[in-house]
Amino acid sequence: MTIKKDDAINNTQADFETFANLVLEQLDEMENIIISGEITVPEQVLKKILQREDEIDKREVKLSDKIVNTIVLYQPVASELRRIIACYRILISMERIGDMVVNITRFIKKIKTPEVYEKLQEEISNMTIQSIKMVRKSLLSYLNDDKEFAIWTIKNDMVFD
Repeated sequence: MTIKKDDAINNTQADFETFANLVLEQLDEMENIIISGEITVPEQVLKKILQREDEIDKREVKLSDKIVNTIVLYQPVASELRRIIACYRILISMERIGDMVVNITRFIKKIKTPEVYEKLQEEISNMTIQSIKMVRKSLLSYLNDDKEFAIWTIKNDMVFD
């Protein structure tokens, strides 16, 4: 059973990495939109974001089920369980981030006063870049078990708030 358990945990981690990369692609797309300073989002870009969001939602459900099944079927030990639960919690947050990308993209399309957006564009761009950097470093911290990235993210989260 140990081999099956290890395979289940490793497959879950691999699926999580694929999921995380989809969300990071969404963030990159949003960053490009915001940095451009335009309040028009091309239809093909919006369509791509919406398709990717649909894929993110489907993968989140499948991965959540896979995590529950791994716990129930293979009874991981405490250290494995902590890693699996951390994966699950990050998964939920990443899915929300994907939703926010869609909301922000739609919001940009609805801006009625471009002058106000232009005045705030630099701050919005900086905030976007910093947020995405924090998401990337927190994911790298989890995936690579990198404590330095975790500490960096925690410190910068306090500053950012």
